Amino acid sequence: MRQNERLPSSNSIRPDGYIRSTRRFVRTFVKEASRGMDINTAVRERVVSELGRRDVDIADPAMATDWDAFEKILFRPRPRLISAISAYSLLTGKDFEDITQQEGMIPAKAFWMLGTIQDNLLDGLDKTKVAAMSEDERMAALHDSIFGKGREFQQATHAVISSELEANPAYGQAQIDYLLGGMSQWFDFLLRQESEVYRTPEENYSFEFCKNYREQQNAVAGRVVVSFLNGQNCLDPELQKYEQIIPILSYRTQIMDDIGDVVEDMEMKRPSYVIGALREFPDEFEAVKKISAQKGIKKFTPHKLKKYAPQSYKLVKATFTAYGEELSQTYGVKGAILDKAGRLAYHTFPVMRDLMYKVNERYTYF
Repeated sequence: MRQNERLPSSNSIRPDGYIRSTRRFVRTFVKEASRGMDINTAVRERVVSELGRRDVDIADPAMATDWDAFEKILFRPRPRLISAISAYSLLTGKDFEDITQQEGMIPAKAFWMLGTIQDNLLDGLDKTKVAAMSEDERMAALHDSIFGKGREFQQATHAVISSELEANPAYGQAQIDYLLGGMSQWFDFLLRQESEVYRTPEENYSFEFCKNYREQQNAVAGRVVVSFLNGQNCLDPELQKYEQIIPILSYRTQIMDDIGDVVEDMEMKRPSYVIGALREFPDEFEAVKKISAQKGIKKFTPHKLKKYAPQSYKLVKATFTAYGEELSQTYGVKGAILDKAGRLAYHTFPVMRDLMYKVNERYTYF
């Protein structure tokens, strides 16, 4: 996974001007938010076709829960994915049309969907039961929760990614091996990381532990997504450099997501940036737990977190700010644009998400 490769400096980023770069970022954001649904539909069609090839009846009531999750992930607004593709456009200097011509959008989005579904499945495991298992039993349980018996959608999506690459003449065997190898590394990493989480008592979810968890998780997944977006050009050393930039953006969107989901993460006993911060200030952890139960709060915003857990909020916000400063200092004008966009999103997306949740929780996916 190229651990020793140096991150690209601002000199290796295409030197477009501030206004031109901002326009490209906004233009791609708008196009992905609208026309991107056509690609999502293509992913859906391919997965449904693969399920049919496997004689899986998607109308079977037993498939209802997985089908609902599949549809929500594909066809609800996904600000994190839209932002990632827009940032990729900004940094590489490629317009939306250029990115689609690299023929990597379908496998990239299929992988994104697969990763999101797997996160949901892992969240649903019984932590106490899994923690009591031996290492081998725990790894087997984690594997089965994702790709085991009955996980038809996950198995079909994985097959679609492989077949999409293998059937495309634009890809040589070296490109296919690189992309599928990256996905395999991600899956192996996921099992090892989750095994560590399940054997770690939740009272030991320090901020450092949670920060490392989120950074490693987003770094590995982000590299795979970008490698797929690079498509047939995935072996280009210049494009490979972006595999290490996009994850930094994902850390920031993850923080926004974690603020909104703090109540859910408490209930699921899952590590996150916010859970780690609250564990550093036990009184605030209990305060958030108590106030959310008393007032029926399901989604938090930065304002609510600051109100009920000021020290924890300060730690989370400082981390968010530090990531933005790293972008600006390392990647020049384009890094500054991404930093500014992130700061704007920090104060708008969580509030919008909270309002949407109150209307219909199905529309709050990030």
